[in-house]
Amino acid sequence: MLNVYSYSAFLLRNYGVNLISVILQNSEVDHRALDLALKQKGSSFSESFGKFGASFVVNPKKGSFPAGYSSPAFEDPSFFGSGNSLSLPEGDPYIFIQPPKIYDALPEKILPTSNLILHWKKKFSGSLQEDLYLPPKTRVTIVIGTDPRN
Repeated sequence: MLNVYSYSAFLLRNYGVNLISVILQNSEVDHRALDLALKQKGSSFSESFGKFGASFVVNPKKGSFPAGYSSPAFEDPSFFGSGNSLSLPEGDPYIFIQPPKIYDALPEKILPTSNLILHWKKKFSGSLQEDLYLPPKTRVTIVIGTDPRN
């Protein structure tokens, strides 16, 4: 449940609180309703969920996030009407859930709609060329940087 809360907070901060209205007013159900709403914002469920997963690797204590990979502070002074504002502080994904599980090798079974973090190369410098063999409909986000556990 905390993962859902964290993803929801990520969506609200990056796509605005009116995303909820767009989801509720469209003709789709389940994740397709979210996907349709995000398409109106120039994104998709798959893209936003990938960015959400990648945001766990970019440890907020280590510096700034690339655009769309963070949970910036958000305030809407008229959200609740009659002068009652909605105020969300800058989000830190490590507050909502345990630090992410970081794999040193891919697990044998990858569930649909998974965000897996693989610590691929250690102490690497220079150029790299790799072939990735992935199951159909799999998206990959590559984050180059330090291990967020350190």
